[in-house]
Amino acid sequence: MKIREIIDLAMKMGASADPRRRAALGSPIDLYPDSGLLWGDPEAKVRTVLVGIDITPAEVLLANELERRGKKIDLMIAHHPDGKQLLNLHGVMDIQIEILRRAGVPISVAEKVLAPKKTFVQQENAVHNHFQVLDMARILGIPLANIHTPADNLAWRSIDSLVQKAKAKTVSELIAKLSEIPEFKLSAARGTNNLLFSGEKNSSIGKVVVLGVTGGTAGSENIYRELKQFGVGTEIACHLPEKNREEAVKNYINVIVPGHIASDSLGMNFILDELTEQGIEIIACSGLIRHNRKQS
Repeated sequence: MKIREIIDLAMKMGASADPRRRAALGSPIDLYPDSGLLWGDPEAKVRTVLVGIDITPAEVLLANELERRGKKIDLMIAHHPDGKQLLNLHGVMDIQIEILRRAGVPISVAEKVLAPKKTFVQQENAVHNHFQVLDMARILGIPLANIHTPADNLAWRSIDSLVQKAKAKTVSELIAKLSEIPEFKLSAARGTNNLLFSGEKNSSIGKVVVLGVTGGTAGSENIYRELKQFGVGTEIACHLPEKNREEAVKNYINVIVPGHIASDSLGMNFILDELTEQGIEIIACSGLIRHNRKQS
């Protein structure tokens, strides 16, 4: 496959799992400004990919060392964005509005609650050294891409589907069902178990929203009052800032956090399985929990 074809595949897979109905109407490239090719020739052919949750200078040096030892790396793929993709992260946060709408929160409320958080994320990301890793990749001649929201959409769909089918009644029952997901099970074996950030294990779950999995980053801490008002009892998130946890506790919302890296790995693996089917060798690094559903 060419790099361009890999990116196109990831974008289309992500669009197929996008909570927004309008996703089917727009170009996948335009839908996900936090993902894509960061440096390299899009027409270059790919046989071996180094894939990590993050590609930092250390991973670029790892790719270079692997090449020195005879394993040529044709492309590095990060999950988390960098460069201009990081600057554009706030551009995918509207996905959270649709998820909230599905949970019963009016769009007008969701938009107003999310707007300050979008501004905060845009301003916070502006301070980073956006081109450090790109410059290393360019100097060493190793193409670099990232796949963020398309992978997170796939994780969201997988978790949301499990929740709908599980018909769990208590927090502990829901945690048990989530623990059956291979990436979460493998993460637990590493010592990072499912965590209950708010609520009690014997609590009833009520209406469940899978909110903090896709949509760029964690949502606003001000959403929990609205979730309570519109009948949501439990949130599943891949990570949760302290302010969000405090508001969830205050508003009696259960919050289950299966794990940031495990959730990210879940979404990435759906895409990586397709690449493996095309004969591409995947070398996992930087915390990626690799599980191939097509070979298990």
